[in-house]
Amino acid sequence: LAGALVPLGFLAALPQAKPDEGKMAAAARKIHIVIAVASLTSELLSVMWATVAGNKLAEMTFEPSDSAFHLMQRDFELPWLACNTHFVMGLFGFMTMVGIRAYLTEPGTWIGASAAGFAVAALLLMVAIVNRGIAAGSGDGVNYGASVVAVVARYLALLIGHSSKCGFGPLELGSILCAMGSTVALAAALIRRLVSTKD
Repeated sequence: LAGALVPLGFLAALPQAKPDEGKMAAAARKIHIVIAVASLTSELLSVMWATVAGNKLAEMTFEPSDSAFHLMQRDFELPWLACNTHFVMGLFGFMTMVGIRAYLTEPGTWIGASAAGFAVAALLLMVAIVNRGIAAGSGDGVNYGASVVAVVARYLALLIGHSSKCGFGPLELGSILCAMGSTVALAAALIRRLVSTKD
């Protein structure tokens, strides 16, 4: 997936802008790069969490558990949630990029809307599939909630709790500050775009 994100998000240029292109298409062009970066980095974070967790599984010994799910929940809850969260978020971002590219091929036309609609339909189905899997949990009543929102919330809570317990290192602090700054910059850009559109 990460291999597909690089050409789709960075190497292949977006369809050329048309003279009569609307504001929605212009906004989609601007947000595309943000989604591309967020999706690619999310997939790479998933790989990093999985690599470190795999190493720990090989290097350490653990008490027996009833199932792989219970082992992950007991000894690897944070990396397990991190892998799932970042992989799914990257996948959602990938489908959003596909939808944006499809729409920009023929913006403001039924063809463009139809192409983007197929991407949206697939994205919504993916979310539904993930939500059903989360709600099913381990099959014995143990789960993280009813939707991907619950998993993301649990991941963020564990991540913050773990960092607070172990102490925020300079790299973690730098990561948090960069993420917060980027979020603020994105929000400011979207607000400016919204205000200019109303004018």
